[in-house]
Amino acid sequence: MSAKHLPVYKAASVLVRQIYDTTKKAPRELRYTLVHRLISESVDLLVDVDSANRSESMTRFNFIREAQKSLAYGRWVWAAYWESNKSIRRQCSSG
Repeated sequence: MSAKHLPVYKAASVLVRQIYDTTKKAPRELRYTLVHRLISESVDLLVDVDSANRSESMTRFNFIREAQKSLAYGRWVWAAYWESNKSIRRQCSSG
């Protein structure tokens, strides 16, 4: 059964889209480092949620643990990205 119906999967999908939309105007020097890591970790979160949903109860815990790690690391990378340069916020939010 697909995880796409799960609220946590839907929230993670929204997170991926928001990160992509927010960072698409990021400076080039950050786009291939921090931004790439942010998007990669958020997609890993989706994969872990889906894998946990499809797995047996004994291995489900491992996928949930990996999803938690992806989320925690993603928060750290986001904070580093957002605080790295105050002008980034203006560049990302300007249209």
